[in-house]
Amino acid sequence: MSVDTLRPNGTVSNEGDVTGAASAHDALSDDSDGSYVDLEIGEGCRVVLGDYSPVSESVVKTVRVRVRRSKSAAVDNIQLSTVLEPPSGSGYSTVVLVGSTTPTTVQAVDTLEALSETALDGATVLVGCGGSVGGLHVHEVYVDVTYVEEPDLTVDAPTGTVTDATQPDVEWTPDLDGDGGPQTHYEVKVFDDATYGGGGFDPDTSTPTTESGEVASSASSYQVEDALPEDTYRAYVRIAQTVNGEKHWSAWHNTEFTINVDRPGDPTLALTPQAASGRIQLDLDDNAGDATTDAFEVQFSHDGGSTWVAVRTEEGEGVITGNDETIWDYEAPNGETVTYRARALHDYSGLWAASAWVQDSDSWSSQDRWLKHPTDPNLNTKVEVHSYASHQRSARQTVHQPLGRTDPVVVTDTRGPKRGEITLWLDDEVDREALGDLLETLAPLLLQMADGDERPDRWVVFGDAGSQSAVDKLAVADTLDTLTWTEVARP
Repeated sequence: MSVDTLRPNGTVSNEGDVTGAASAHDALSDDSDGSYVDLEIGEGCRVVLGDYSPVSESVVKTVRVRVRRSKSAAVDNIQLSTVLEPPSGSGYSTVVLVGSTTPTTVQAVDTLEALSETALDGATVLVGCGGSVGGLHVHEVYVDVTYVEEPDLTVDAPTGTVTDATQPDVEWTPDLDGDGGPQTHYEVKVFDDATYGGGGFDPDTSTPTTESGEVASSASSYQVEDALPEDTYRAYVRIAQTVNGEKHWSAWHNTEFTINVDRPGDPTLALTPQAASGRIQLDLDDNAGDATTDAFEVQFSHDGGSTWVAVRTEEGEGVITGNDETIWDYEAPNGETVTYRARALHDYSGLWAASAWVQDSDSWSSQDRWLKHPTDPNLNTKVEVHSYASHQRSARQTVHQPLGRTDPVVVTDTRGPKRGEITLWLDDEVDREALGDLLETLAPLLLQMADGDERPDRWVVFGDAGSQSAVDKLAVADTLDTLTWTEVARP
């Protein structure tokens, strides 16, 4: 525990009698039982504290005021009152800490959070005596300041020449003041040598090659997200503890390393729209490089490359093993251009080395509407929408009608998800079985509209379902199936 104890070094006012010392603050700042301020009922003593000299870059966690006192008369209704008064202009208000009707030898009066050095320098403590009969001997006043030193860390990796990964793990060992609790955040920035070696370099303001941003995590490692070209780099790391609700950051620490990795050749990416199947086919082929191609990573963008999302594959999000592969994107919107990018990967004992990205764009278009399963495209089926007119969003409101008021009090939270009904025209038993197979999975489904439809594509979970004959004749197989739906996030 890191604690500084402030003691009185000046008397502002005193209504009691001083025994065994030259002044009230002298009596209250020593360790002697023979010196004290004798306060009768209604009297008080105000002393000024010595200046607080904090450890560099530390923050105050708590302030505790303690008073050591004894009774001057054998009565039980004596009350101690203690007031901490930050100096004028500090931005802090006077704080009445606590009163006690049970005098003891040492009294921990109260604990305050988040008082700064400004609030402590020149602060005063007022000790008063209340009750009806008797008084107090006040022997000592202490103000204990618990502070948290600046977090520290050692960046352990990567170091030297990295020959097996273009997205290396940055690793560090925290060195934390226990009073500040665990690491709650980290931030990593990687700079190439031209940047960190240039004039005016500052890890706070210079533009990194890649970065993590501020991450709320106790982790002590971070894998670089972008493949680094051959060059020399420094990985800068800072970590934070959360003290009284505020992030308490360390200084930046760094490690230097060089990327020198044999990479696979840039792949070939070919796109083929397949409107009849509601998808875009992606053909990936390897090309010769310094290392072989063991897998591909594939991503898509619906905003021209501003944001990227992994294409869903059977092996996982965006990664497919092999060096000559074909995959299909069933989630590509009907009638909208989608941009794809792919890169080749070489496996160095579990670490990927990546080629540069190659990129292409295409679209598919049809008047079909679809229900699609997120992971089993064999269940995807075309649907004929008969009715899809409206949706609702619950208000999430609680209405209170207090007695004596004519108008209610309404408490409102965020609105709920969109909900509605859709009616599908099913021609025969084959259509009904296809729909039933999808509904039995209980998975979120992509309701995908035709090119030119005004309704957006939605991921939905279907609820209650009802079916009726499209024509009131036993010989007619067509049915109208109505399903309730709730919009959900992409799974």
